[in-house]
Amino acid sequence: MRGIFGGLTGALLREQWRAQRRYTLTAGVLVTLAVALATFAAASWATREAADAVVWEAFGYDREHSAEFSLWTDGQGFLDGEPWDGGWHDTTPEALASAVEEAEALGVDPLTMLSTDVRIRGFDSVVFVESPVSGIPQTLLYQGASPASGQIALPATLAEELEVDIGDALTLTGLARDGVPAAEPVSVEVSGLTRVDPDPYWREPMLFAAPEDMPTLARLSIQAMVSEDGTRTAPYYAQVRWDGADVPALSDAEWGTDETSGFVWDVPTSVNLAVGGAILLAVTAVAAALAAGRAQGEERTRWVATARALGATREDLLRAAALEGVVRGLAAGAAGLAIGWAAATVPVAGTHLASDPLYGPSVAVLPWPLVPVLLSLAVVIALVISLAPARWATRVEPSAALKPTGPLDLRTERAGRKASPAALAVTCLAALAVASADALTLLPESRLWELTVNTAWLVAAGAAIALAIVALRAAVTPMARLLEATRRPSLLLAADSLRHRTGGTFPAATALLLSAPLTVFAAQTAITVPSDGDAAVATWDRVVSELLPWWLGGAVLIAAGGLVVGLAEWMGRGRALREAATTGALGLDRHGRQIAAIARVAAPMTLGLLAGAALGLSASALLEAMEALAPGPGVPSWETLTVESGRSLVAALGIVAAGAVGVGVAALFAARGVDARSPQEAARLAR
Repeated sequence: MRGIFGGLTGALLREQWRAQRRYTLTAGVLVTLAVALATFAAASWATREAADAVVWEAFGYDREHSAEFSLWTDGQGFLDGEPWDGGWHDTTPEALASAVEEAEALGVDPLTMLSTDVRIRGFDSVVFVESPVSGIPQTLLYQGASPASGQIALPATLAEELEVDIGDALTLTGLARDGVPAAEPVSVEVSGLTRVDPDPYWREPMLFAAPEDMPTLARLSIQAMVSEDGTRTAPYYAQVRWDGADVPALSDAEWGTDETSGFVWDVPTSVNLAVGGAILLAVTAVAAALAAGRAQGEERTRWVATARALGATREDLLRAAALEGVVRGLAAGAAGLAIGWAAATVPVAGTHLASDPLYGPSVAVLPWPLVPVLLSLAVVIALVISLAPARWATRVEPSAALKPTGPLDLRTERAGRKASPAALAVTCLAALAVASADALTLLPESRLWELTVNTAWLVAAGAAIALAIVALRAAVTPMARLLEATRRPSLLLAADSLRHRTGGTFPAATALLLSAPLTVFAAQTAITVPSDGDAAVATWDRVVSELLPWWLGGAVLIAAGGLVVGLAEWMGRGRALREAATTGALGLDRHGRQIAAIARVAAPMTLGLLAGAALGLSASALLEAMEALAPGPGVPSWETLTVESGRSLVAALGIVAAGAVGVGVAALFAARGVDARSPQEAARLAR
């Protein structure tokens, strides 16, 4: 280690640190932010998986086979005069018991779970009732015992809300339906309390009952119908799950060995935001470094030219930059791991401290194999950030050390090829055509076709975003003209910067990349919220409550994006200060210089935010159009389309409002970057 840092490379490394201390620290913060988000996403996901494992094992969702049955309390039910078919395999309690006995005879250990739904008097929501034939697993039982006939066990938090305890009585009721005889309420005794999920997936609480009580409780179900002789009847369901050999008696109702269960867990919004945010912000962190790389390269040219004059080769300089990146990546990666894990632990530990009857881990879980992966991610990002300015700076000739300044002449560099809007549009349309063929069920399903369609969706999304970024780049010039039309000196300066520099593309693209997917998910969430009939106020209240996590999470995510943009501005502070010194000498005061810096960042970022919301709304509308055109029963009415459009617009407006936080964060950094009281101070800070 001493040999690495003690020779020429070490001397160059120390000089880089002295000359570029601000850039090194800022780049380290960018890497830390990206790794912290990635760690938070990984830890949140792993913690969620660890909590799920308890329930998956308790309910048998992790078993190889699953057979699904429906049973009737009082004979086949009829709906509008027609026998009702719920899509599950109809059976009787006797036939089900015989099939389970056959499975046991084959040496397997089947787990049978019965389920229905009821209402609790004094509690508004419908609740599920589960009945494990072998009793409640001890991992889920908090206090008391598994219910016997006439008893139920309920979540500890629900018992607290209802102010009941073990030994108290509850009254279960059914839902009245037109044309269906009413069901008599059922009184039950509380036998035990069950553990609850600290981050619940079920919208309704879950009760547990004895198997022999399930027909009685199922008569209270919201799915109650009329039997052939005019009495009330209702379906209830049985799932048999097992590992090992196939069971012939269960084969007709089996879902197949490739699908363990029809039950699919939802992923919390926080995890979705963390995963998406980690990916997008890692990309924008690298883009920020590349955006600031040329400016940093120009700032390094003086001492680089001196080093070249003293005998350092281009390879020596790049080697020093690479070593700087590795050291920065390891340090920032370790800090990001600690911050991300701590951020994921806080809500988990907080819920366990607040309430005891919770299952799952009490701190965040971070699988050890992910640690080297995340550290490698940090090193890769840091290497890109370090080598970008070094690549520009090492182009300087040693003779530049003799000049008053060391500008980097890049006029001979070949210009990169610009993306063709027409090519991007054609690519996007072609990919959408492939994806639409599957959405409209025009082609047969297969594994290869499914992979092709998923790839087509990704290509279409990427091409659409790239096309939007190209459009944003073209829109920066007209935006500069609008600023010039104000005739205010500070905005004229901002317009000049936007017109002659590509820096406006980065904040605009960052806002677009973050707001577009957020708008899609928020709009789809708003559309899928079920309507509450004529209760329009209640419906909008529920829509807003469903959108609130996306709006709050979006504010945090776009604020992190604004931080990345602000840090990119901070890395290029030297150029901004030199401009401030020049304009200050020409008469622009400190306040005007700060307004110019804010406008240079806030205007394109706001443009990107609006463009991202528009792109997200368009993508959401496209998804709904494909669903409406796909073969199936019914066509959405104009009223339905109007309601969905209104909800989508509200979702998009919320994302735009949340994004204002990110614009403010970026603007704050931009203003601080040129915060010099005089032109002389700005010139001194620029050095």
